[in-house]
Amino acid sequence: MRLERLISPGLVFLQFALCIALVLLAPWYQLSADEFGVTGFELNRIEITAHVWAGLACMALGSLLGLWAWRSLGLTRLRIMPEPGATAQLITTGPYHWVRHPMYVGVLLLMLGVVLLSTNWLSMNWPSGLLWLALLLVLDRKAAREERLLEQAFPDYARYRQRTGRFIPPVLVGRVS
Repeated sequence: MRLERLISPGLVFLQFALCIALVLLAPWYQLSADEFGVTGFELNRIEITAHVWAGLACMALGSLLGLWAWRSLGLTRLRIMPEPGATAQLITTGPYHWVRHPMYVGVLLLMLGVVLLSTNWLSMNWPSGLLWLALLLVLDRKAAREERLLEQAFPDYARYRQRTGRFIPPVLVGRVS
């Protein structure tokens, strides 16, 4: 059981470590190299293209969704660990009406925006893309753990789970209850 207690902190650590790694690979920094190798970091000028606009849109949507979810949850009820708190309530309004984990979706959108802002697609985007996929997997495992715990805490959770999507609203994937 000691290992079981380490799972939640481990998932939270991975979540934050991957977000930090994505930001450190941010597109506004680009490795500069001369014929002898890497010489340091330079501020990179971002050319406004379609993928930059898409990145900015993802960052804005992710931020707004995260704030809306935080507001719907209650400003003092935010927890980074997946275990429900002693005063936890099942929230099914606001963005929680559509998806069970809108804050995770907000983080994923925000970090996808960072990936899309990459201006050097060959050297910057594939590592960022891999980190983003790793973040998706970590948040999916964290969400699955949280859902098991919420089903134990709230009898209505199973019904709520059937009518909502984990990360994508059912209406967007053709499943409408």
